[in-house]
Amino acid sequence: MNTKADTSRLPKRAKLKINGMVDAETDAQARLNTTVARIAGLFKVVRVKGGEDSIRDEQEEIERLQAIQEQQQRRHLELANINMKVRRYLMELPPHAMLEDAPREKVSPRKGESPLDAINCGPGTCRASRVRSSPGCGMPRCSNW
Repeated sequence: MNTKADTSRLPKRAKLKINGMVDAETDAQARLNTTVARIAGLFKVVRVKGGEDSIRDEQEEIERLQAIQEQQQRRHLELANINMKVRRYLMELPPHAMLEDAPREKVSPRKGESPLDAINCGPGTCRASRVRSSPGCGMPRCSNW
């Protein structure tokens, strides 16, 4: 991913977040590669030793590493998919799009209200007054807008 090109129009916090996501994906790939190399090395040891009793420890370690490898593969795939979706979203933005770093809204539930009700916007019920939904985003518009 060419992060310079993809994030050139982003606010600083967004750039830092995307770079952190790319780093996490790279780290996950490196851990996976290390585990694969360790498994390959143990298979070579098993081929050289040959005897059933002498390779029991190596076989147990191979099984343990293969379980870890499956977890690492899932983690890397999840991170790669998220990064791909972010890159695709950024590529689909029109050239004139302006992205801003909006402040976080704090909306606390009122007495007897669930957290979901506190953030759910309905006609006249939106308490996060600075939050705006764009057409087609799926969020209902508040009548306060």
